[in-house]
Amino acid sequence: MEDNAYTKNLKVLSLFLVLILGYYVFLYNPMLAKIKSYEAKQKYLQERLAHMQQAFKKINSSQAQAIAITQEEIDQALKEIFAAAKSRDINVGYVSVKDTQKYNSLYTIIPVLIEVESTYEKLGIFLGALENKQGNLVTVKTINLKLHQKNDPILKASVFLNIYIVNKYAQ
Repeated sequence: MEDNAYTKNLKVLSLFLVLILGYYVFLYNPMLAKIKSYEAKQKYLQERLAHMQQAFKKINSSQAQAIAITQEEIDQALKEIFAAAKSRDINVGYVSVKDTQKYNSLYTIIPVLIEVESTYEKLGIFLGALENKQGNLVTVKTINLKLHQKNDPILKASVFLNIYIVNKYAQ
């Protein structure tokens, strides 16, 4: 009888071990493998996130630098315009620099309103020289012409220019 109880306990223990082994093989091990794959995926995504955050920081800092043109760059561009006017005997009167506009990461637009007095011919040569100028790109946005006096060849012109300054950090 003792043998019978021993055998019965052995069978129950064997069945219990088979159940535990089956649980491990069919349930726990696949779950553990899935958890490990999720952990690996999480680690990969965290690395990608850190990389993307670093890239965004670089982009934001380069955009902030690209917008930051100096007053010296604006002054230099205006000096070039004044020199072109003076070399063509054009009197520059009123000058107004408007708020700068960021065109894109490569250029910043400086809108400038200038009032000049000149003959029609000299004014045309001056405006053509501005648009063909080396360095910063200058475009004439609008022009308003008025005669100084009747029968006088001198014109008063209000010229609205856009000066495109290359952002030094974008090069």
